[in-house]
Amino acid sequence: MKIAIDAGHGKDGDPGAVGPSGLKEAEVTGTLAGILGNYIVCIGHEAYLTDRSLYSSERAVKAAEDGCGLLISLHINAGSSQARGVEAWFAHGNEEGKEAGQRDPRGPHCGNGGPFKGGEG
Repeated sequence: MKIAIDAGHGKDGDPGAVGPSGLKEAEVTGTLAGILGNYIVCIGHEAYLTDRSLYSSERAVKAAEDGCGLLISLHINAGSSQARGVEAWFAHGNEEGKEAGQRDPRGPHCGNGGPFKGGEG
């Protein structure tokens, strides 16, 4: 399956959330997109990174036009330091997306790196 990874934010300099140290969400999600892309390839799928110069709605359309069967949009929400875990959103009526969103985000093991740690709090 061809899987699109959207690092979120970035359009017109949008940094997303900014932490107390000045770390920008767009910087973190950009790095995470690369790591996730490597993981996706490792488990046998094709990774497709979206173009952050486009608006998010344009990114989704472009990914679909380019044959992606799934779009993962990365965001890091600002909030309480007690918050843990991940959110999984899917298009209304998309049963495949709903099923994917309900899976354990730690996923299968990949190479010598151990289990994917995305989503663990």
